[in-house]
Amino acid sequence: MSLFKSKQFSSVIEWADPEEGVLFHRFDNIELKKGSVCILRPGQDVIIVSNGEVNGVFTKDGRYNVESDIIPFLSTAAGIKFGFDSGRRIEAVFVNTKDILQNWGTRSPINIEFPGLPGGIPVRANGNFVCHVDEEKYPVLVENIAGIQTEFTVEDLRERLLGSIEQSLMQHISQRAGTIQTLQSQVSTISAEILPEIDAETSKYGIRIRDFKVMSFSYPEGVQEKLEQAAGIGLLGNNIAAYQQVAQVCGESVDEM
Repeated sequence: MSLFKSKQFSSVIEWADPEEGVLFHRFDNIELKKGSVCILRPGQDVIIVSNGEVNGVFTKDGRYNVESDIIPFLSTAAGIKFGFDSGRRIEAVFVNTKDILQNWGTRSPINIEFPGLPGGIPVRANGNFVCHVDEEKYPVLVENIAGIQTEFTVEDLRERLLGSIEQSLMQHISQRAGTIQTLQSQVSTISAEILPEIDAETSKYGIRIRDFKVMSFSYPEGVQEKLEQAAGIGLLGNNIAAYQQVAQVCGESVDEM
């Protein structure tokens, strides 16, 4: 729960009880008053925004007096003269500075090429990533997200990322065509390859991906069973009959999805 109290909601500015998974919350239309304070808790930064521009960032937790701490800093940093009770209004963007873990899973199967199977094999994947808001890119965050949305969660980020994740997965696992039996053993390598691509995408709006993992791959039940049987008795390779058996199961399973 986000909390903002005041005489008319302007004497105390604080993000008292953030909901889990929220990356930032913006309090807007705050009028600066004498006696107002801003309370910053551990794991939080606050970005002061005026006229759409970042005028100041406070990173040390504690109690900031608007008159003695914030106004002089803003006036020096931005060259703006704030007058109390003058109607001058700001926005305060409270940022969660902690690393946040989020699970992900492909929304639909990714068809990968496999010898003897014209339609390929449908593969799903799941995993997780760790993200954080980049302090060095607060202006980018404000310009691209915080200036538009009041709140942004790690689930919002996941939804933005899923298309890119699925595209990267398709590219990297297709490079391993013919090695479907060992795909699971390569999750660490595939994860390391995808990480910089996903991080580059999120850094465009001020959020970085610190870690990215593919945890597992899965196939339709019938395909999985047939592949395990085939691998167990050494049927895969140049055995066309084995491919035809897998293709038959694959066709049935794809129709059911």
